Amino acid sequence: MRKLKRAIVESFVGAVALGYLLAEGIMSVVSIFTAPLNSWITRQDYGSEVHVNTAFSFRYAWPQAARSIGLLVLFYIHLRWLYFTPVETPITSESASAGQ
Repeated sequence: MRKLKRAIVESFVGAVALGYLLAEGIMSVVSIFTAPLNSWITRQDYGSEVHVNTAFSFRYAWPQAARSIGLLVLFYIHLRWLYFTPVETPITSESASAGQ
């Protein structure tokens, strides 16, 4: 795991992946508010043909809320694992003798 962590941190793949997770998490938070509105507008347009109930409901926000919480928790776990704990660098004899 140490070699994997070191490779991810040094090649900036971790930073790109964390940026993607954060962007997806933010977009899911925005979708919490837009999903019920989108559903309500769609039911207003096609309400007479398809749906009997055209009332506004927040039940369409729950899947996006669960998704955003999951993505943001995953972002935090990976951020903490990759960047809050230091990457161990091997101590060579040259660097050890230079410090003396």
